[in-house]
Order: sequence, then structure tokens, then C-alpha cells
Amino acid sequence: MAAEIEGLIEEIYERLDCIRELLWEVDDSLANRAERYWLAHIDGALFNRSGVLGGSFITAADTLEELEEGEKV
Repeated sequence: MAAEIEGLIEEIYERLDCIRELLWEVDDSLANRAERYWLAHIDGALFNRSGVLGGSFITAADTLEELEEGEKV
């Protein structure tokens, strides 16, 4: 189950990349704000690949770790 969820999260990151590209094509200022705020929040809640300070108290990475530990039992 953890692998399936991780795959879905990877799909989310792919879609976020598409959104970023579209925003940068339209307006640099708009894209920059999105990168710093709502896109950063989404990343912070998942795997925090961008390394933004803050993030979520419980991330998708934490949840996957718990699932993987449960699968080993």
C-alpha cells in the first residue's frame, strides 16, 4: 500500500511541475508568488523536496514511513 501511495504522490509532483511551467509562461510575478506560498505548502505537506522551512506537522513522508513499518510487522 505504501508503494501505491508513494506513486500517487509522485503523480502529484508531476502535476505541480506542469502548473509551475504554465504559471511561468503566463506571468513571472504570479508564478513567483505561487512558488512561495501555495505550491510551497503543498510540497511541505508531501515530501518537502524544496526544503522550505515550516512545512506540515505530519507529512506524507511521515505517513508512508508509518505504513512501511506496519507492513513489516
